[in-house]
Amino acid sequence: MKETRISKMLGIKYPIIQAPMTWVTSAELVSEVCNAGGIGTLGPNAGQNTVTNSIVETGERLRREIHKVRSLTDKPFGVNLIMMGDDLNSQDTFGGNCLKIILEEKVPLVITSGFPPDQLLVKKLHDKGTLIFHREPNINVDSARVAEASGIDAIIAVGFESGGHLSAYRIPIFTLIPLIVDNLSIPVIAGGGIVDNRGIEAALSLGAEGVYLGTRFIASTECPACPSCKQAILDATDTSTTVLEDSFGMLVRALAKNGPQAPVELYNPNTEEAPISALVVNTGGIREGMLEGDFNKGTVSISIASAMIKSVKPVKEIINDLVQGS
Repeated sequence: MKETRISKMLGIKYPIIQAPMTWVTSAELVSEVCNAGGIGTLGPNAGQNTVTNSIVETGERLRREIHKVRSLTDKPFGVNLIMMGDDLNSQDTFGGNCLKIILEEKVPLVITSGFPPDQLLVKKLHDKGTLIFHREPNINVDSARVAEASGIDAIIAVGFESGGHLSAYRIPIFTLIPLIVDNLSIPVIAGGGIVDNRGIEAALSLGAEGVYLGTRFIASTECPACPSCKQAILDATDTSTTVLEDSFGMLVRALAKNGPQAPVELYNPNTEEAPISALVVNTGGIREGMLEGDFNKGTVSISIASAMIKSVKPVKEIINDLVQGS
């Protein structure tokens, strides 16, 4: 695999980034990705299986997981910082307190998601030696340009094939990546439906300088997702996922609860019945579905490319397959 600006700036062997997925990342998963030559990132509630409403405890949980990563690897790693809903200038919010921990711990990489960081936040992180990759939810050329202007180090452009939150513009990866590459000067990292060497080679040929994988790493032995969640990935076909609109108006891809469904199920705020889609972004819904295996109450958010994943393997083997092909 060729060296890129992403691998050079991070000092890693392969420009493979494990996405910071809610509830289903941990120090063990992150460190194994790092030790195998990529870079792992801690997502929200990493390493946890219980809910806390304490802002302080949320931050200390993150700090403990950061320390655990450092006990398992000497390689660079990342942490997710959500840029929506919280005042990051206040330590009395979940986001603000997590930012405090990130700055104190001098984390090598922050992946921001949501609104792009402002220039002051970028400076704070850069002053600590932290690189900033931004995952723009509603990605298109204009939103990518706005994010670039903030001073971030790279943009993560995720196509409509992805699991999790999707861009309202619904641009597939083969169109999205060349457009973003042609209009930005910073490195572009491609995500959405990449689960094997073919996908990586295709993304790099389109001009991406790194790849962003979530679902493939869920189907790893080190991922804390429950066995039934991993089996659901192995059992998936090309019609096993559906696209929902959540209560915040954002599109989300998840495992269809009752078999193949229509391409889009829209959230209807006028109905009294709670929509299935509300569970997709509800932290309990993800936890119940992906950690506890309760598919009735919970949600399993995975890529449409799950249909291409045929085995659960150790991270080291997955990285080798991604690089060498299998």
